[in-house]
Parts: sequence; structure tokens; C-alpha cells
Amino acid sequence: MIMGNPRRLIPTTPWSLTLFLILGCFAWAARPRRGRWCFAHGPRRHGHAFRSAGDVRAWFLKPMYLNYHGSVSAQIPTAAGLAGDVDATVNTVALAGGRTFETTILGGAHYTFAVALPYSWCDITANVQTPAGSVRRHNEVSGLGDLTMLPMMLAWKTGDWQFDAILPIYAPTGNYEKGRLGNTGLNYWTFDPMVGVVYSHKASGFNAMLHGGYAMNTENPDTDYQSGSMLHLEGVIQQFIPVGSGFLNLGVEGFYFDQVTGDSGAGAKLGDFKGRTVGVDRCWATCSRLATNRWSWN
Repeated sequence: MIMGNPRRLIPTTPWSLTLFLILGCFAWAARPRRGRWCFAHGPRRHGHAFRSAGDVRAWFLKPMYLNYHGSVSAQIPTAAGLAGDVDATVNTVALAGGRTFETTILGGAHYTFAVALPYSWCDITANVQTPAGSVRRHNEVSGLGDLTMLPMMLAWKTGDWQFDAILPIYAPTGNYEKGRLGNTGLNYWTFDPMVGVVYSHKASGFNAMLHGGYAMNTENPDTDYQSGSMLHLEGVIQQFIPVGSGFLNLGVEGFYFDQVTGDSGAGAKLGDFKGRTVGVDRCWATCSRLATNRWSWN
């Protein structure tokens, strides 16, 4: 179930693409219904660094802030049971870091690893089904979120093209309590292998990206609920326009999400509960050059 569609920038360096992935994952993990992959649905983010993959071979560390608000009228499974007319607001701060190595592997691929840990504040209101009937409940909860790990990100750079192979893994390290409406963790593992291609023409400022992945979830041992596997595709087309000492970025983004296997387990009271969504939206951003000869996005 998709609620809301924040915007993105397209990255073309290993470290910026890594942060791009991590940011998206946080937003999806914070939503009322389970599911993590969010490359297509991450919030506003830092992205394109205007440098080739071979230029970035070092450690990186980046703090991030995310805001999400969404609502859904249909019933959805939660840690508190079935809930409907859900309204949720999530604010998250996160610290992500990792390293891109100078030595290439597997035919010239630049190797990057990264980890990120979020802390979230959730405010959620919903009609929760109880033995006595539907009860309107409100809860505010804060705590650590699930650890995002990218043990493998490979980027093959050739001319204006970059080809990616990525393995995001989400560990159930976050704050979770069965029976509570709203949790900052999801209490299960997710493995989301992804492949993609990026085109960046520096002379004209034109950029395009297409990535796809297949997210697989383990069972939540507290609720006996296993979310189905999800196929997702995300694409962005952008144009960078010189403005003063910086750039204006204008573009269009699109995504496709399809839960290809049904939910299962004793806790799956709604059966398969599959979902599918397609979306297209505009995206824009500005950036300026810093004294360090890097780019700062707004």
C-alpha cells in the first residue's frame, strides 16, 4: 500500500547512490503498513555529485532528516491488529556512512559498502479492531529504527553509463512492541537485491536512471505474519540547468510496485492482501558549489 510520493534526485556516484537508497528505505519502513523498499518513494534527498565513480574513493558520513505524512482508509495489518482510517506522521533523523574502495573488482566495478541507523518519532491515529468493536486510538512513539545495511554495491562505469548491482538488507533492530499502534521497527528481516542503469551526460546536463529490485521478507515472530515479496521498478529523467554559480534540476520520476506473492502466516487475517501501484510525479532541486569543490543540494 503506497501513501504519498515524496521526491528524489538522481545520483551517479557510488556514495551518492548509496545515500539515495538508504534515504528511500527509511521512509518506506516508517509507513503504517509493512514493507521496506522505497527507492522509488524516498523523501527529498541529496543526490547527483557531478563526479564520476572513479573520482570518489573514500569514506563518507552523512546525517539526514526525513518527514512523512500519509493516510489510508482501508483496513491494514498492524502490530495492534487490524486498523482502518489510519493517519500517520513520521519524522526521522539518520546517520549513514560507508566507504567506496579505489581498487576495482569483477571487471572494473567500484565496490561500496554502507550502513545507516535511523531514529524516528511517530504520531499515528487509527480505528483498531478489538473484541468489543472498532476503537479510535492514538499513539506517539519514538525510538531507533531498523538498521539499513548495504554490504554490496557494485558500480561499473563506462563513458556516460553506469551499471549497478546492489544488495540492501534491513535488520530488525528497531523499537517494536506487539499490541502497540505504531512502531519504529518492523521486527523482521528484508533482503532486496537490485540492479540498475544510470545515464549521465555532463556536457548537456541530461540524466536518466532505471532501477529494479525484488524485496523478500522473513516472518514477524511476534505476530506470525509474513509479508509477501515485492517487485519494484523506479525511474527518473532529469535536466540540470546552470543558474548563477549553481544548478537548477528539473525532472520527472515514475515508479511501479507489485506485491507478487501473498502475505502468509497465522496472523494474516486479511489473506493474501496484495497491493500494486503505479505513479508519475515531477521533481526539482537546486544546488550550489561549496568551498570544498563539492555540491550542496537544497
